[in-house]
Amino acid sequence: MKTSHYVSLFIFIIAGIGLWNYPDSQQQRAPKNILRVGTNAEYPPFSLKKDGKIVGFDIDIVKDIAKRMGKTVVFANMDFDMLIPQLQFGAIDIVAAGISETPERANQVSFTTPHLCNDPFLIVTLANKPPVTSIGQLIGKKIIVNQGFTAELYMQQIPGPILQALPTVADAFVALEQGKGYAFVTAASAVTPYFKKYGKDKFRVSRIPGSGESYNLAISRKNPTLLKKVQETLNSMKKDGTLTKLQNKWEL
Repeated sequence: MKTSHYVSLFIFIIAGIGLWNYPDSQQQRAPKNILRVGTNAEYPPFSLKKDGKIVGFDIDIVKDIAKRMGKTVVFANMDFDMLIPQLQFGAIDIVAAGISETPERANQVSFTTPHLCNDPFLIVTLANKPPVTSIGQLIGKKIIVNQGFTAELYMQQIPGPILQALPTVADAFVALEQGKGYAFVTAASAVTPYFKKYGKDKFRVSRIPGSGESYNLAISRKNPTLLKKVQETLNSMKKDGTLTKLQNKWEL
C-alpha cells in the first residue's frame, strides 16, 4: 500500500466514526436486527451497481443469509482497501465483495469457508499480440492487475513482471487497449461480465495452469458468534441448493 493510501485510510477511519450516524461506542452494539455489510461495488459479478442499486453474487448471498437470520441488510460501498480496516474498526459487521482469504488477511479478520472455489487466473492480451503460452513470457513486461485482489498477490510472487495495479476491471481494460500494459492478469469471473457486455474480439485469453482463487465472506475476529451463525447459514444454503442456483444466476 502506497503512502497516499495510508493518508486516505486515516481520513476514512476518522470519518467512519459518523458513518452510521451514531457514536463509535454504539457501533460495536449495532441494532440486533441490522447486518451492516461492507462491499466494493466495482467488481462484477460479485458486487456491482445496476439501476442505482448494489447487486451481485456476493450481495445475493449475504441478503439470503440476513433473511434466514431475521436481519435487515444495510450496505456500505467503499474502496476495497478500506473493507478490512472498517471491519476491524467496527463500522461494518461483514465483508461481501469477492474477497479471498490469504494468510495476511487471516491474521486480521475471520473468514467463512469458500462459497465459490477454483476460479482460474487468466492472462488477457490484445488480439494482435502473440499467444501467451507460459508465465515466463511476462518477464520484463508491464502487467496490469487489480489493486488488492488475489491476482495481484499471485503476480507479486513471480519475479520479472513489472506490475501496474489499477482499481477496477474497467480501468484495466482501458489501460490495456491504450497500450499501457502488455497484459492484464485477473480471475476468470472478473472478465466474464466485461466480455459479455463489450465482446472479446479485441482480446486474446490464456489460462494460467494450476492457478485460481476461492471467495469467502469476512467477519471481525471479535465477533465469533456472528461467524458461527453465518457459517451455519452458508452450510444450509449449500445443502439446499441455494448456492448452486446463485452461481448459475451469475454464470459462475
